[in-house]
Amino acid sequence: MEYIESNLQQFIEKNKNTLDALKDVCLQIGIDVAHGLKYLHFNNIIHADLKSLNILITNENRAKICDF
Repeated sequence: MEYIESNLQQFIEKNKNTLDALKDVCLQIGIDVAHGLKYLHFNNIIHADLKSLNILITNENRAKICDF
């Protein structure tokens, strides 16, 4: 298991003044979450508690869904 330092809520709070400059990063995070949900749906898994605290952000600004 890899170590991931922050979640989406922390990412937004840390970058709240520069989110406009990070449009591409925000778009990639949204795409990562959509792909993760598609994978879960394809495998008949329902994430009943999807929220910013359950979306982890890697050092490469990629999103990973957790806590399901």
